[in-house]
Amino acid sequence: MFALLSLCALPATAGEEHGAIEGVVTDKGSGKGVGAVSVMVVADGVTKTVMTGKDGRYVVKGVAPGSYGVLFVFGKSRLKRGGIEVTAGTPVTLNVSIDVSKSAEVVKVREKPPVSKAAPPAPAGKYLATPPPYSDEAIDSDIWARAWLILDVDATGKVTAVSFLKKAGHGLDEIAEKEAMTYHFKPALDDAGKPIASRIAVMMEWPSWWYTHTLVSTGQPPCAGSGPLNLGSMHPVYRDCSVVDVPEGVTLMEPADPPVQFMLF
Repeated sequence: MFALLSLCALPATAGEEHGAIEGVVTDKGSGKGVGAVSVMVVADGVTKTVMTGKDGRYVVKGVAPGSYGVLFVFGKSRLKRGGIEVTAGTPVTLNVSIDVSKSAEVVKVREKPPVSKAAPPAPAGKYLATPPPYSDEAIDSDIWARAWLILDVDATGKVTAVSFLKKAGHGLDEIAEKEAMTYHFKPALDDAGKPIASRIAVMMEWPSWWYTHTLVSTGQPPCAGSGPLNLGSMHPVYRDCSVVDVPEGVTLMEPADPPVQFMLF
């Protein structure tokens, strides 16, 4: 494998006296001994390998008399010495210096980041396409109301708790809470695609009872506080158009369809 191999040396035979190769490996820059350097003594396909100690010293014992090549390996550094003559009974000293600064092996591992499988929660049914049930008070008061709720949804998609960002009043809040507890969702997913708990903001809207039961209307009524009533309508009424700030970490679920369709003349 290496050009430094000498073919004149033979392995020691029984009863033959051995020699040795010893020395120290130092850093060219600092002059200090370098540990963990592989020292390979090679001849005729036979290799004897030792490692330098912390002080850079090494000893290769049991080397039969002959001519050898020696290879020093440290990281990416390769240093070869050939023609090292070994005689019986007398160690051969071979000191070398290597450039430690050029020996470090840098392995760059480039991996594509895993594709995130994260997903927000989603309705498992078509909610809010029609108004929730009305209270008697809401019908009698002929109000147009909205409630904004936050739903705690577990990893199975079940609603476990309900809180309010804005209440509707008029006996509708109890209905809203009861209605929300019947909802079911496809749960949110984390980066690995595992179902996790989440929080969802929903808006429930109750259009004016009498407005929705009028056969014909002159279009969408004005929002409360936005201007005069549409007195040309068969049932003039103001609409609750309130919006709220959704807290961070809460997913807003938009209604699937408007809660009421406005018919024109």
